Amino acid sequence: MPTTNPSPRIRFQWKYFDQVSPIVIDGIPNIVNIGCADDPVQLDDLALHVDIDDWSYKHTYFHQADAHDLPGKWARQFELVILGDILEHVVDPMKVIDEAARVTAVNGCLVMTVFEEWRLPGPGQWIEESHKIADKVNQEMGYEDREDYQRVHYPKRVGVPDDSETPHLSHINQFTDEDMNGLVTWVLRDGDFRLVEGTKAYEQTLEGHDWYNWLFAFERLR
Repeated sequence: MPTTNPSPRIRFQWKYFDQVSPIVIDGIPNIVNIGCADDPVQLDDLALHVDIDDWSYKHTYFHQADAHDLPGKWARQFELVILGDILEHVVDPMKVIDEAARVTAVNGCLVMTVFEEWRLPGPGQWIEESHKIADKVNQEMGYEDREDYQRVHYPKRVGVPDDSETPHLSHINQFTDEDMNGLVTWVLRDGDFRLVEGTKAYEQTLEGHDWYNWLFAFERLR
């Protein structure tokens, strides 16, 4: 994929992807894409894709796992770890960040891109409200609900139910700039990482609202 893609988050992920020489050792790439879904960034078989749903039919290298609990043997294994548009979906963003940091190799890079979500009623997790929004949007598109959309677009996917314990389809976190600063501080708290780059970029206008992405890259120092 060319890095001239109009989406700033995709350009950002590819910017750091281009700094790594992809290799596969014992069947595992040195790049991991956590919360991959159908791989919108199109890393394809150059990365190990991880998701709570089963996307093994889609990806050459795939491991089904909860981003809150990655395999212990992956500690400091990957030269590039990508959290691409996943923190807005997860129950415990700090836990997911900790797991991503744990599997980042020394001198490796942890890249996070996060969607701004303005439609939820305030900061924090809004699972029920986000499901209402998703259902409303899908109905406007001609689908009965989230499950109907899923059946049409992902008929082969074998995953887990989308409920309050695993709300992986809808945005459930509304972050503010202050929240994101807190997450950055969380990554840096022990001195194991340094912030390489951090910015907020315009993504698109959606439903009459300017929608932004937060883009962060960290290097593991030790």
